Amino acid sequence: MAMHQDYLMRYIQQFVEALVRSATRVEERQDFQGAARSLDNAVANAADMDVEVLLGFAPESLASIVNVMGVDPRLVEYMARSLVLAGDYYGRAGSMDVSLLRVQQGQALANAFGIDLDRPWEVLPEGAEVPAVPEPGLFLDD
Repeated sequence: MAMHQDYLMRYIQQFVEALVRSATRVEERQDFQGAARSLDNAVANAADMDVEVLLGFAPESLASIVNVMGVDPRLVEYMARSLVLAGDYYGRAGSMDVSLLRVQQGQALANAFGIDLDRPWEVLPEGAEVPAVPEPGLFLDD
């Protein structure tokens, strides 16, 4: 059980790092395309698949594959929200086809796993310590 929690925390921390990096790219450089690609990489790494393969699936197919792979539902929420955010970034970068696909993929994951994307993310209480995980960001590519 502890090993599963370490695995889960490692991937959640990687998603948080990808979210921070993408927000920084948008804020400092207006690099919406780069920010979206960073989120794409985080999603693909969580599913342990090649980014081009995984994110090329039709929305319902992506949801089915993630379900069959047995990805932890708590991790799937990060994947779904990251896909929707990446879709927003792609749209701002002018890549409307990719934007629409990412939003649909995120929504398909949310629907398949019963995730309410309108509900805000749960936030740690102020002052709470985030558990340390080994080698943060190990699987993230820029």
